[in-house]
Amino acid sequence: MGLDIYIYKVKRTSKNADAIANSDWEKVMESHKEQEKKAFSKVYKSAIKHLKNVDSDAYADEYKKWIHKLSKLVNYPQFALQYLGVSYSYETGEYSFTPVPTEKFEECFDEILKRYYGHHVGYFRKVNCVYRYFEDKLTDETAWVTKSDCEDIVKRCNSVLENPDLASELMPTRIGPFFGSTEYDKYYFSDLRDVRKQFKSFIKYFKTDDGLMYIYMSW
Repeated sequence: MGLDIYIYKVKRTSKNADAIANSDWEKVMESHKEQEKKAFSKVYKSAIKHLKNVDSDAYADEYKKWIHKLSKLVNYPQFALQYLGVSYSYETGEYSFTPVPTEKFEECFDEILKRYYGHHVGYFRKVNCVYRYFEDKLTDETAWVTKSDCEDIVKRCNSVLENPDLASELMPTRIGPFFGSTEYDKYYFSDLRDVRKQFKSFIKYFKTDDGLMYIYMSW
């Protein structure tokens, strides 16, 4: 239990244009999931087609390549792709892959797709300064994230990390139910470096006019 912040990307299309224009978040989220599921299905089916034509000596290496591609389209591959032999070691922080036969790979498609819930590109746990930044823009705990937002947050983080005394002015914390600490301590500044890193990486997504991002707060 606690403040979980998710950031998603969605493409503007003729099908979701009205929902986006009206910030109809339920329909926007449905559109996002549909887009993500379609992209995942495309890669999965390509993997099936390719692996069926790979000889046994090369199968393990090719299998790993396709699992890697699929892993980029899901969160927590050890759960989403567990039927495909994906596991994770909490001791080493590394993933391992145990190839399954192509027959099983193909059989698992429907079950994995049924459990597919989309892919978030950003995540923060109890980083309440991010909530504070977007608070005035939220509707149903959801808001659009613009390129300007990303650039502004990166700029603010840079300033605070250079001069910690500016923290309460530029990236203030926020008291809330299970929101985590409001202290400006080493954990705050560690989180802030992660905030800067993630939002800096989001900027590239706005290279095209149809690229949009939204943020969702949950606790």
